[in-house]
Formats: sequence, C-alpha cells, structure tokens
Amino acid sequence: MTTVTQARLALRAVMENGSIVDAGSNPVPLRWQFERKDSNGSPTLPDDPAAFVYTEFLVEEGAFVEHGRGRGYNRFRNFARSLSWIFVPQDSGLDEAELIANQIANLLR
Repeated sequence: MTTVTQARLALRAVMENGSIVDAGSNPVPLRWQFERKDSNGSPTLPDDPAAFVYTEFLVEEGAFVEHGRGRGYNRFRNFARSLSWIFVPQDSGLDEAELIANQIANLLR
C-alpha cells in the first residue's frame, strides 16, 4: 500500500519532470509547502514579476472501509489531495494562468 510520503514524492516527480512553461515558453518554477527554495533552487521570488506555481499536499481524515478479523484488524483508507495555486504577473490575464493550470491537469490525468 502506498504511504503518504510515497504519494507526495510521486506527485512532485511528475510535476517537476513535466516541463511546465508559461506563454513565452519560459519554465515555470514550482514551490512546495514548507520548502524555502523553488524547483530552480532560488530561495526568493524574482525581482521582475514572473509566473510560479505553489503546491500543497494535504492529508485528509481517514475513512472506515471494512471490518477485519477481530480486534485491531479493521481497515481504514486515508485520502490526500494536492492543491496548486498558479500565480501570474498582474495584467497577464486569465489565459496565462489557465495555460499553466491545464499543463498541470494534463500531467495528473
């Protein structure tokens, strides 16, 4: 059975290897929950406004699945989800954000 850590690392690998680009074909940096540096190794946001993606991996409450063979054998399923926020420079328009969001969605389908 997949652990939360394995699922998070698999999500990260898919997104970081997905070559996500903006409308100008520039790579879009990915930022992750509780990490100082982005996928390009930069600890700060650039001086010139540029698109970036911030992703959180959230573990949700477990749900009962079935009764087991006795005490302590009941089975639960833990759910998780990822949320990605796409940030684009002001006046870039919704098209730029949707372009990046669609690339992420296609990677995860």
